[in-house]
Amino acid sequence: MKDYYFHDGSNQHGPFTLEELKQQKITPETSVWNTNITDWKKASQFEELTELFKKIPPPFHITKNSIKTNKKNNATYYIVGAIIVIFLVYHFFSYKQRKGVETTSIQKSNIKNNIRRYVTVGNSAYHINGLGGINGLSIIITNNSDYLLDKVVVLVRYIKANGEDWKKESIDFSLIPPRTQMTLRAPDSERGTSIDYKIESISSTALRL
Repeated sequence: MKDYYFHDGSNQHGPFTLEELKQQKITPETSVWNTNITDWKKASQFEELTELFKKIPPPFHITKNSIKTNKKNNATYYIVGAIIVIFLVYHFFSYKQRKGVETTSIQKSNIKNNIRRYVTVGNSAYHINGLGGINGLSIIITNNSDYLLDKVVVLVRYIKANGEDWKKESIDFSLIPPRTQMTLRAPDSERGTSIDYKIESISSTALRL
């Protein structure tokens, strides 16, 4: 039987059965009337509606403490996130730096073990006198490595026409920068029709030679 009505403060609604009334948006304070009573009552005063209002949670009120707690939680998340990002960035660049150091170490070791491939010797044009003797000879050292060479010693042989050595001279090159050439004048010779030369020694603090 449809014998329930409710009033929302502006309009009256109904009639409804009890089940239909429960489906309406009523609160404990909503005015309800049915055919068994003489005047309007609050919905909470109807025993058959009591169970309905037990299911309605109380209104949530945001307090200052809860706002502060949320702010603190957010700040904590930001700090933790920042620490994680810094940690990852630090390890990323540390890894790259370690790899760079390892690569440099390998390259340096390769140059050290094959230094004669990186340091070469040559000569300039020179003049041979009619009766023998060599003038105007210069020796050229080329440092093709990326490291400073402290000292390079070149042995020059002045050779007679019969193939025998007339004399030998050691020429010392000092502080040869990376990727550069250095030229030194060799002593003139009163005899000899040709020359030969070779690198005797190479020293480099940077390469631990």
